[in-house]
Amino acid sequence: MKIFLLPGKLVIRCYNNKQLIAMMHAKHLCQITQVRKGDASSVRQLITLVSRHMNALQALSLNVPVQDLKMNRLMLATIDPETQREWEHITTTSIDTPTTTELVTFLESRC
Repeated sequence: MKIFLLPGKLVIRCYNNKQLIAMMHAKHLCQITQVRKGDASSVRQLITLVSRHMNALQALSLNVPVQDLKMNRLMLATIDPETQREWEHITTTSIDTPTTTELVTFLESRC
């Protein structure tokens, strides 16, 4: 049996996902490029970028620290796509954002 969502509900389900939004901000924080020495413009861009993503994460009122988000992002970027899909499948039904401890426990169970 297929469940069809009304367009508005589908949009909310796809785009009102705190975990996905938080992981995208963590991804951007993990991909910050090196500032060129002596370039004030690059330093200002760095401050703006970090502030923007940190403020967005704070506004989400997450149950985990930013360090967990960044560590999860780094760990997930290094594992195979099948394991990533399984993790996403497990965590999409959770209301809370997963902690690094939960990710490590999941990975240990896959060993």
